[in-house]
Amino acid sequence: MGNLLGLANTDFSLVAWVKMTAGDTSDAVLLAKHAAYTRNGYVLIVNSVGTRLPNNKAAFIEGGSGVAAYTPEETPYSTTSVNDGNWHQVVAVYEQGGMRSIYVDGAPAEDSKLSQPFNQNSVAFLIGGVNYSGVPTGRFDGLIDEVQIYNYALASSEVDFLFQNPAQEIAPHDLPSGQWRLNTIAGVGGTITRNPDLGKYANGATVTVTAAPNSGFAFSGWSGDATGTTNPITITMTGNKTVTASFAEIPARILAVVNPDPKQEGLKINFDLQLISQGGVGGMNFVLHYSQDYLKEPKLDWSSTVGSALDQVNYDTPGEIRATFALPATAVPGGTQRVASVSFRTRSVPSDLNTDLGLELLDVSSPTGDSIKSGNAVRGGTARILVRHVIGDNNANNRLDVGDATIMQRLLTGLDQERSWDVTGNDVNANTSLDSGDVIRVLRVVANIDPQPAPHGASSGPSRLAKAGLSKAGPSGASSESGLLNADRLRAQAGDLVTVQVVLQDIATSIAGASFTLDYPTNALRLLNAQSLQAGALVPGNAVAIWNVPPAQNDYSVQTGRVFFGVSSATPWPTNNGALAQFVFQVQSGQTAQYRWPIHLSGLELTPDGYDVRDLAESDLYFIGRDPLPPQLGALASGVVSDGFHLSLSGESGVPYLIEVSTDLVNWTPLTTLTAAGGTLDFIDAGAKEASHRFYRAKQQ
Repeated sequence: MGNLLGLANTDFSLVAWVKMTAGDTSDAVLLAKHAAYTRNGYVLIVNSVGTRLPNNKAAFIEGGSGVAAYTPEETPYSTTSVNDGNWHQVVAVYEQGGMRSIYVDGAPAEDSKLSQPFNQNSVAFLIGGVNYSGVPTGRFDGLIDEVQIYNYALASSEVDFLFQNPAQEIAPHDLPSGQWRLNTIAGVGGTITRNPDLGKYANGATVTVTAAPNSGFAFSGWSGDATGTTNPITITMTGNKTVTASFAEIPARILAVVNPDPKQEGLKINFDLQLISQGGVGGMNFVLHYSQDYLKEPKLDWSSTVGSALDQVNYDTPGEIRATFALPATAVPGGTQRVASVSFRTRSVPSDLNTDLGLELLDVSSPTGDSIKSGNAVRGGTARILVRHVIGDNNANNRLDVGDATIMQRLLTGLDQERSWDVTGNDVNANTSLDSGDVIRVLRVVANIDPQPAPHGASSGPSRLAKAGLSKAGPSGASSESGLLNADRLRAQAGDLVTVQVVLQDIATSIAGASFTLDYPTNALRLLNAQSLQAGALVPGNAVAIWNVPPAQNDYSVQTGRVFFGVSSATPWPTNNGALAQFVFQVQSGQTAQYRWPIHLSGLELTPDGYDVRDLAESDLYFIGRDPLPPQLGALASGVVSDGFHLSLSGESGVPYLIEVSTDLVNWTPLTTLTAAGGTLDFIDAGAKEASHRFYRAKQQ
């Protein structure tokens, strides 16, 4: 047909009826004005014909640049197979600056893609062939009939008319100036309809555009010249417009993060991973992404739901937890099921912030091992981290303790990465830098030399304020852990030296810091000088330790009977059981004023890493000042009355005594145990009311 039908700078449509041998996948060029080997002109084809397009389908090739093969992503191609031995009508519609569409056997269009810039050429228009180096070459084996070419874009209704009325034509028509084209693009998972459905619209015309999701999909929103999720929408044509409808697959399986509660920096966050499904999941492989800037120490524990699974967790890639489970021939039950629990240690933050917990689903399988490719989705989450309320409080208990000193030393020695906000958050000595002085300031507070700072802007959540005089909960360490007081002797002469040790026993974790308070009776025991206080063999030489002997710290002449001790280091100590501290006391002549003198250990705290700070139970030791006074029993003047026999006990204050009773002075039965707080105590034997006679004796416990 010569150098005709260049169709440059205009809309156009190509129409042809075609019949091919069933199953024929050879090159099939229906209509072409195209020079092979480069991108130019236009071609209407069936099968791949040297492209990356699928066989059996009709496709409309147009535009682009270069020599690369045409791809399905840029080329509209049919969903209907046309090489089945039957007659099919194939229509290609081109809108300049709009859409390219392919129709098979009438409307609607089976695929549409945005038009590309049109590259004109001078080769001949061919039916059933293409130009190779200027030589027209046949490339079709079959029948082609009723070829029609229009210099405008056919509307869907016109395409449908031609299919329903073979051999008919659409009357030539011109579009007046000032009319506009509406391009509608449907994403994967749905279609778009418009009413009225025209090639072009008069200025000011309104068009109703409706998005229709396919089964298993939901409409998710408009883009382009329309936004939002209202469906349908009305478009007013005041220019050429393009509207895209997006669709989202309705997932049958969702792996989701259950957002954790907000936590102050330094605390651990814990949250669940849930699987929401109708059942049928036998295995999963997924990645949980997190920010190393704000989270560390990742840990994932599988739930009992997948407890019998073959499961693996990998923490090797920074910022990722890679996990997989595979149930042996069973499935996770339907509904909402907890798959795993995840925990992180929150790092310091410059201000209150949210950090993402992203999920990536790598694969899902059925109990039979078949891959489940579609219907899978993830829902990530967010962890909110709150900034500290006390400068230097790294472990989020709203006070300063040995744990904070340990974390500061880890930052100073580079064991933990220091960020700019770590400096401002730990600048206890207010010199705009993080240094050893900040560690000393913290330990001075621990040793009660300086007061605890008051929290600013603290939340109403639970706190472990203790050193500032507020009460503390009971011991939080393991029940077997203990801090004991040992003495080389419990009785001595005035002027003698007695050594008392604080000994840790059955400690379950490593130790990097410790603190305690020791109370002792200055009337019986006194410290002589700074050499009377020593860190025990448990404490490494590189640890930072501070003692406080109030009220004058180093003036032992005015000691009040209380010692505070704090010690910490950047790394765990070589051992975790043994002597933590040692005291050498000189026995005073006033010891004889009392039988027993209590030495009391309290406020014993340990930390393995600076973050976890736990309390151990209090402990007592008694130094013996003299022989105990023998207990004395006597009857009160009231004697036996209606409620029993009234007696009195005198003995050592604070010492428990066992009261025994007998009727024959041979066989004795325990009656009660009494402690005379002030040295004397009255009590009643109710059993004496029915006895003719009873004997009593008291024994020191």
